[in-house]
Amino acid sequence: MLKYIVKRILIAILTLWVIATVLFGLLQLMPGGICDRAKLPAEVCDNVEAQYGLMDPLPQQYARYIGNLLQGDLGTSLKVQPSAPISEIISSKIVVSMSVGLPAIILGVSVGLFAGIGSALKRGQWLDNGITVLTVLGIAVPSYVFATILQYVFAFKLGLVPIIYSASNMLSMVLPVFALSLYAISAVTRYMRTELVEVLGSDYILLAQAKGLKHNTVIWKHAIRNALIPVITVVGPLSMSILTGSLVIERIFGIPGLGNVLVNAINSSDNTLTLSLALFYAALNIAIILVIDVLYGIIDPRIRLGGGK
Repeated sequence: MLKYIVKRILIAILTLWVIATVLFGLLQLMPGGICDRAKLPAEVCDNVEAQYGLMDPLPQQYARYIGNLLQGDLGTSLKVQPSAPISEIISSKIVVSMSVGLPAIILGVSVGLFAGIGSALKRGQWLDNGITVLTVLGIAVPSYVFATILQYVFAFKLGLVPIIYSASNMLSMVLPVFALSLYAISAVTRYMRTELVEVLGSDYILLAQAKGLKHNTVIWKHAIRNALIPVITVVGPLSMSILTGSLVIERIFGIPGLGNVLVNAINSSDNTLTLSLALFYAALNIAIILVIDVLYGIIDPRIRLGGGK
């Protein structure tokens, strides 16, 4: 198991290095920059660029860039928050985004798993049909549409929760968390139902039942465990889509999270901040995939024994 985990970590580090290198190249090619040469004298722009090391040869800039990344230094914001360290901007805003994103992931995965299991076990009955209809709606309708409807009904009309997010009011998190989790609930429910129905009809489940094993043992110890492996595959991308999908939700509910920073960085052409946020999201995605790979090895030992050498 240790070799399996170490191998996955090394692959993750290599992938992150490739992404960082590509982003560095894009930074050199993107229009605009730290200084607007159309409005300011060339001498002023030269001094500013020299201060930030932009006049150095590209290999030297790249070496400094990678060295700073290894120390957790993502550079400084040039326009959104001038001279502010990007690492500090991310650390202060990610807490707000995670306070909405993590509960949405937990709610989406847990409710989706139980709904999928219930739908598979009651296949063809009214419960299965009802869950299937709700699942189709949850996948077809975008989260921002649900967010607007929830905001209008429960906040504006009924007044049960605040319309706009407030860090001092926990109730203001209810609607954005629920809006973000709806797609995850629907997707996990769909995959869990499909996989569990297929597993329940497999030969080894029929054999276990023929041997006289208790129904609950067959379901929870054998069927669900094997059905979870394909489902875990989609949990990683779903988790990332929730965190990045919060860009729109943050706008709707006025959440001062990382999504707002990214939108402002793009609008103001703060290239350094934009690409640093892209690198952060890539690292977050790689970390999620790494966790999923480790869970594979835990749930199914054949995976780590076959591919972990």
